[in-house]
Amino acid sequence: MATSVWNTSKVGKTPIESERPRFAKNQIMCQSQIHKGLKVRICQHGKDGSPGVVVRGPYRECGKLRIDINFSKGRSVLQETILLEDHSVVRREDRSWENFKWLERV
Repeated sequence: MATSVWNTSKVGKTPIESERPRFAKNQIMCQSQIHKGLKVRICQHGKDGSPGVVVRGPYRECGKLRIDINFSKGRSVLQETILLEDHSVVRREDRSWENFKWLERV
């Protein structure tokens, strides 16, 4: 389970989380830790994803930081683009953190 501390201040009606959730020892905590060729795994509570390799990024598109990851599925390769804010690497626009998904180094 992620540990976090909630600040009681509000933006509209949404609480702002004052600290990033810490999910795992190998959690990627900053965009500077990500580079082409890095082996990663997308994780969420109760489920670890398949390992993949960063093939592009981090880069900004439509105002959001993203990376492209290649996942091997048998003989085929599936490329997925993910938003770093959806995986607790950077904060969302409302300054909150993702509380259920994260990226790990493999």
